[in-house]
Amino acid sequence: MGQVRAHDFGVPREGLQNKLMEWINLEVEGPSILWVHGVGGSGKSFLLDILAKHLRSVDRLAASFIFQYSQRSESEGDGLIPTLVWQIMHTFPMTRPHIDAYIASDPTIFDRSRRIQMDCLFVKPLIAAYPTRGWSAKLLGTFVDKLRSKKVARPVIIIDELDQCRDAEVACDLLRIFAGALLQLPIPFQLMIGSRPTPQIKRTFDYDLTFRQPINVEKLCVDATNPT
Repeated sequence: MGQVRAHDFGVPREGLQNKLMEWINLEVEGPSILWVHGVGGSGKSFLLDILAKHLRSVDRLAASFIFQYSQRSESEGDGLIPTLVWQIMHTFPMTRPHIDAYIASDPTIFDRSRRIQMDCLFVKPLIAAYPTRGWSAKLLGTFVDKLRSKKVARPVIIIDELDQCRDAEVACDLLRIFAGALLQLPIPFQLMIGSRPTPQIKRTFDYDLTFRQPINVEKLCVDATNPT
């Protein structure tokens, strides 16, 4: 599970490429979020797609999701957390018994609020499966069998086209839910968000108190006229 290298990607703008690589290979203790934003046609989804494929090939991709306005189940926000949970069960197999137990105890869990779903099916299972904070192969089990030192990049979750969520307030609420969840986890995840810079999403990143907590938040503009 080595570091991601800039030349692994077919992205033509070197400055943008290097900035992305710096974030992917970031070595900090806590969770981190990168907002990759740009106008339609700027190439952000192309970039994130290539990145997701590469991260998957080196066992770095924990989960991914793409909002699609034309698909109701993938545009209203309701499909994000169930899809994430399903992928997390495969990425971190030790969470499966805990997730199954929560679903068995509350078969209506997917009808409950997104915040409750995130807490019961994502946060609590990861804490139960990996209760000790730290960065070691013993802690993270099969996902990081290739780890050999603490200087290693962390599991990445990619959520693209967030602006295609039909309800802008739901999109912003999901940002707050994810940021709050990452702060509770024993594993320091990296979360990458791709979207157009809508006023609602920009306001959430800039002013919401959730993003003033001890979490590393960075922004990367991929517009052709402003590659930095």
